[in-house]
Amino acid sequence: SGYARPLVAGDAFLGFADYQADNSTGAAGNAFVRCRTSGRIKLAVATLVAGDVGKSVYASDDNTFTLVTTNNTKIGHVIAVLAAGQAIVEFNV
Repeated sequence: SGYARPLVAGDAFLGFADYQADNSTGAAGNAFVRCRTSGRIKLAVATLVAGDVGKSVYASDDNTFTLVTTNNTKIGHVIAVLAAGQAIVEFNV
């Protein structure tokens, strides 16, 4: 409907919200959410290992990140692996 919401697999990736907005008691469009549309972010990425630098990162919801493409939304790519399951991900909407 044109309004931002927490990501669901298959949604278009709009970026990372700077803060959480609760509009549960308001009308659609009453809350404003500012999103970072490009940059780098530290994320927990399932099954990530050191050799995964350069691979695409996908989201299956607003806080679950994976290297699996199936039914998920591409959000960026791994530029550094900090530890098993922890990465710096570069994104650009």
